[in-house]
Amino acid sequence: RSGLYIGAGGGRGGLYLSGGGLMLRPYLALEQALSDHLNIEAGISYVSFPNGGVIESMQPYLGLSIPFDYHMDAASPEIDQAAWVNALGLITSYVSVHDGVQSDRGEQQPDFATIGIEGRSYIADNTYIKMETAGAFDGDSSGYMQILAGGGIEYPLSGNMSWYADIATGGGGGGAVDTGGGWLVQGEVGFLIAVDTELNAAISGGYLAAPDGVLDAWFGGISLGYQQAQGACATLDQSSFERTRLRVVHQTYLQADPNWRSHHADQRVGNIGVQLDAFFNESWYISGQGIAAESGKAGAYMAGMVGVGYEWDLTLKGFINIEGLVGAAGGGGLATGSGAVCQLTLVLGRQLTDERSISLSVGIMDAFDGPFTAEVIGLSYNCDFDLF
Repeated sequence: RSGLYIGAGGGRGGLYLSGGGLMLRPYLALEQALSDHLNIEAGISYVSFPNGGVIESMQPYLGLSIPFDYHMDAASPEIDQAAWVNALGLITSYVSVHDGVQSDRGEQQPDFATIGIEGRSYIADNTYIKMETAGAFDGDSSGYMQILAGGGIEYPLSGNMSWYADIATGGGGGGAVDTGGGWLVQGEVGFLIAVDTELNAAISGGYLAAPDGVLDAWFGGISLGYQQAQGACATLDQSSFERTRLRVVHQTYLQADPNWRSHHADQRVGNIGVQLDAFFNESWYISGQGIAAESGKAGAYMAGMVGVGYEWDLTLKGFINIEGLVGAAGGGGLATGSGAVCQLTLVLGRQLTDERSISLSVGIMDAFDGPFTAEVIGLSYNCDFDLF
């Protein structure tokens, strides 16, 4: 099979290497089904940054994928004994970097704090897989982002408390944090307390390192999450969320402060990315958003935010959302200070079918301790599906 990925990205030297940040990756691959819900593929791909960038490369690749239309139900013999319970959580960590670890600037790498979102799927009793994304919001590492995936175990202790341990790997960098080629590994242990049947809190600690870079650190974190049941306590007819919605988004930042950028302040910034909404009743939802610059001479700008929203249904298949997000953003010359940002958005949408919709949004985004302020205009194509 063949296809084309359209995205955005960048890192150190973003303005020169990736230009505006738009990335194209056509590919040609052979795919083999390993099971009903897992495919493996091998092929070649070509990467370019056509919006003023100089990166251009062809390379082989391997991939694993889960078909988007795969749905599990109680009739499936593969999951008779497995409880697929999903959870989303807001996570924040303090990363304590070892002495002697230098940044890309050749200075002692300062400690930094991250904020992000973690998703878990309990694939069997006491066993889960996870994915997390987080970015720096404090500690002079604005622009640092990481995306990790892995798995772990969870066992009850007493009452409403349990302990867990997991390992994860993935990529990360930016913000002058020296991660070499970007490969990260992480190990974590923690204690989770079920506040009630749907809300939990956790405290954890662990180790984060870049095997082909110099980042070497211990970290401690806290999290607040939402799920209906945990591990062996779950049953197949339970659903943690009413519905989930994936949005493919394009956002345009318009100048709202004369000092919002360190260069090309007269240019608007275009961004593309995704947003995942998990509704825990008919109106309220948890939302996570990840975007990156694709135009405006802002290559290497990225933002990751989480928050809550509320939806009102209108006549003629219309709807209105209002949502508030907080998180981390940086890079591309946008003056976000330490990286902590917030965004308030009003969304007007219309259902095309029961599962598909489009929406237009307007809002304001602001840095907590930097001059960055922008008016935000967005357009998205949305898909409801049974992920949770």
